[in-house]
Amino acid sequence: MRIAEFEKRIEEQIRPFAGWPVWRKLVRKDSLYRAAFDEAVVVAAQALEDEAVRRAKEGYDEPVFYQGQPTGYTIRRYSEGLLMMLLKGWRPERYRDRTVTHKGEVPLSHQARMLKEAFTLEELQEMQKRLDALDKKSIQ
Repeated sequence: MRIAEFEKRIEEQIRPFAGWPVWRKLVRKDSLYRAAFDEAVVVAAQALEDEAVRRAKEGYDEPVFYQGQPTGYTIRRYSEGLLMMLLKGWRPERYRDRTVTHKGEVPLSHQARMLKEAFTLEELQEMQKRLDALDKKSIQ
């Protein structure tokens, strides 16, 4: 049987009772319907994913309005958020959000250890301020 036939069969059983809880009970009891329903969920999820890929890759037309009225023009928009979400899902090892947690002290480089031994924190902060001031002057 096709999904539409299962839907019709279940709808005929539900109609006298009408209600979501009744439908849920019937789904649990009818293994054929449950299998068809699960397949329909997979097909729907694939359709949603395909649309997300299309919007991220090909974009979509967004109407242009002027003073609240449509102008008849459109702007091509791309969904970078959808693209990033898809990349994180397909290649999590490369695009996942990375966080670093440290337990105890962070190991310092040789140069950082030398600076720590030669200067106090206040002296290093003062040097940083002077360098920042020089950078600002060179930009202007």
